[in-house]
Amino acid sequence: MTIDGDLVVRSVDLGNDKSAFSFGERVFHLKFGYGAIAGIEGNKLTIDFEQTGRKKVLDSFIKKG
Repeated sequence: MTIDGDLVVRSVDLGNDKSAFSFGERVFHLKFGYGAIAGIEGNKLTIDFEQTGRKKVLDSFIKKG
């Protein structure tokens, strides 16, 4: 089975997972609230949010907090 479609979002490879964020750093997301970074893959962050649990989000939606 083949699914045709257009690429909408692509992860940016920053090389060696360099990011403006670091593991364990406290951050804020407008919808999910405060959380701590649990993983970094390019521009995708895995964050343990205090109210909504673990989510993967793009770093452009996150503010240091």
